[in-house]
Order: sequence, then structure tokens, then C-alpha cells
Amino acid sequence: MDRDAALAQWRALRDAYRKVGIEVAVLDAPTAPALADFCFAANPSMVVPLPDGTKEMWLSRMAHLSRRGETEHHRRFAIERGIPVREMPPGVAKFEGTGDGLFHPGRFLLHAGIGARTDASAWAALAAAHPTLDVLLYSLANENFYHLDTALAPLDETHALLVREAFDARGLAPARAAFPNVFEVPLEEAMRFAANAHSPTAGTS
Repeated sequence: MDRDAALAQWRALRDAYRKVGIEVAVLDAPTAPALADFCFAANPSMVVPLPDGTKEMWLSRMAHLSRRGETEHHRRFAIERGIPVREMPPGVAKFEGTGDGLFHPGRFLLHAGIGARTDASAWAALAAAHPTLDVLLYSLANENFYHLDTALAPLDETHALLVREAFDARGLAPARAAFPNVFEVPLEEAMRFAANAHSPTAGTS
């Protein structure tokens, strides 16, 4: 791994977001204990943008023991910024935040992945907390696409990237219904995480 190249790329992405007017808050990596996957910052929590313009953070229940220490850093990050923090009920064993939960641009609608990293009960708990939230469920059927954000990327309210091979037929239906314009990512490119993408026009949390 080329750390200098990785840091340069990270700075370029941060600066690109700032250039288009997006506020960037940096979550500093802990020095101890070492958390090898801390760079995957979408997974340990999910920020929910509420219809009234406020937001709240839901902490994850990480599937792998080695990642469970990450959530406490997300909790502190939210508290420092005055963002209310919520936790899943005890019955939810797995929930990996924004890795499996993608908000639809311009709507209070959540695209929610079910698979190796997130249980359906997590989305039921979130829907119970917010009755006006529409939740579309996607069963991930391919182990190579272990989070929804590796297989679906909203670009704006009507366009999205999609990896067809990540879903069964039932899983494809909600994406095609929600996005009139779907661009399928070839499997060869998707295996290099081409669909693990974010568009600034899709909004941020």
C-alpha cells in the first residue's frame, strides 16, 4: 500500500467536496488501539437526515469483533457536534450503518440492504422510530457485494448505478421502481468497486 498516494487521494476528494460547497467534517483516526478498518467510515454509524432539517446518528452493531471499537469514536464525533445519538434495540445483532442504508436524494426514503452485515430487524427498528420513513428492502445475494453501497449508488432523485449480479430478482425490483434511470455497472468493473461511489448531487449527511 502506498500511504502517500492514499493520503493525496483523500485530500483531493476532500478538497473537491469543499470546492462544490459541501462542508467536510473530518473524523480523526485513533492512535490506540489500532483499528485497521477505521478508514471505512460509512459502516460504524448512519446519520439520518430528518424531514424537519435536523439529523440524528444511529450507532452500528458491527458484524466483526475487530470493528466494534469503531462505533464509540462515531458516538463522540456526533456528541461533539450536538447530533443526537441513538442505538438499535438489543434484539438487533447486526447493523452496519451507511454501508447498508442509503437515503434517496430529495425524499425521506431509505434503500436498506439485508445480508451478511445487516439484519432486517435493524430496518424494522428504524421504521418504527420514524413512521413516515419509507424503507425499501434489498436482499444481497452475492457474497462479493457484502454491503448495499457496493452495489447501489444513488446519483440524484431519478438516476442510480446498480450491480445487477448483487441481487436476486426480488432485490432488483425496488431499485428499478425508485429510479427511472438505472445504469448497470458491468460485473468486471463492479468487482473493483466501481459502484461503491458517491455523487455530491445525491446530498450528504
